[in-house]
Amino acid sequence: MCLAVALLAGIQSLSWLAGFVSLEEQGNQFAGFLALLGMGGGAVAVGFGVAGIVLLTKKS
Repeated sequence: MCLAVALLAGIQSLSWLAGFVSLEEQGNQFAGFLALLGMGGGAVAVGFGVAGIVLLTKKS
């Protein structure tokens, strides 16, 4: 489940970063918010990815 959340967060992060690039090219002053969301989504993706790997490799 953690890896599925990591995948979805990673996809959303890329979407936010792509939106940032698009709005930044147009000169939108609020484009920076999407950059922050993209970085936050990337951090969530990494965190859940690491948690998923730890849970999968944990010895019982």
